[in-house]
Amino acid sequence: MLAVNFYWRWLHSNNTRYLALAVVFCIFAASARPTTVLVGVILGVAVLVAHRQHMSLRSNVAAAAVALIVLPALFSFGVLFLKFGQPSPPPNAHRNPTGMEVQRTAPCDHGFENHPKFLLTKLFAYFRPDAVRLYKDWPNVRFRFNNSCIGPDSPPYLWPLKTGDMYVERTASLTDVMPIPLLAAGIASYAAVRRRKTKELVVLAAVATCGLLASTQFVMTSRNLGDFYPLVAIGLAMSATVLGTAKRKSILVTLTCLAVVLDPWSLLANASLLTRYMW
Repeated sequence: MLAVNFYWRWLHSNNTRYLALAVVFCIFAASARPTTVLVGVILGVAVLVAHRQHMSLRSNVAAAAVALIVLPALFSFGVLFLKFGQPSPPPNAHRNPTGMEVQRTAPCDHGFENHPKFLLTKLFAYFRPDAVRLYKDWPNVRFRFNNSCIGPDSPPYLWPLKTGDMYVERTASLTDVMPIPLLAAGIASYAAVRRRKTKELVVLAAVATCGLLASTQFVMTSRNLGDFYPLVAIGLAMSATVLGTAKRKSILVTLTCLAVVLDPWSLLANASLLTRYMW
C-alpha cells in the first residue's frame, strides 16, 4: 500500500524520488509476501506507458520502472530460495505430510502448491455471504466450512476441481468479516470502469493481483483473506471521492442504510470468530 501511495504521488508530481520509494516498498512487500510480486510488475509497466504518452522517457524514470518490474520478483524468489532451497514453494510445503487429507488429495492435485484450477472454487468461497452460520448461543457466528475436504462441512467444488481436490481449513468470507470496505471497493471499481479512469483502474488491478495469486494456492484458509486487504482498503479510499461527488441523494441514503446494517453484523461476526477460533 505504501508502494501504491508513492506511485500515486509520482503520477501527480512527476517527482522520480517517489518512484524510488515505490520500488523500495514493493521490494519489502514481495520479500515478506510473495503474493504481492505482481504489484510491482503492473505499476512498472504503467509507469513506462504513462510517461511515454506524455513526454519522452527519461533514463531515471525508465530505470525506476524496470526496477519496479524486476527487483521485487528477484527479492521474492531469493527469500523463497533461502527458505526452501528453490525459487518457489515445493509441493506439500504448507501441508502436514502425514495428514490423511494430504495423502488422499495428493494424487488429485498432482503436487501443485499453486495452480489456476483452484481459483474459481476459492474466490466463490471467499466472496459468498453465507460462509458463516448463526446460532442462538455465544459465539453467535461460527464457521460454515471447517477442517474438512469432503462431507457436509466442506465447501462446494467448482470446475475443474472434483470433491476433495483441495485442503480446507476453517474459512470465513470477505462479505462476512469486512462487508463495508468490500462494498466501497466495488463502488470505486464500478466508477473507475464507467468513467474510464485509467489511473485508478491500474492501481486497483495491481492490488487485486495479491488476492488472485493467494486464491491459486492449494489450501483454503481465512489467512488468505488478508491478501485482499490492499484492494478493499484502497478501494475504500477511492470510494470517498466517488461518493463525495454523487449528485443523487437517494444513492447516499441507500448506502448509509446498508452501512448501518452491515457495521453491527461485521462487528458481531469478527468478535464471534476471533473469541472462539484461532485463524
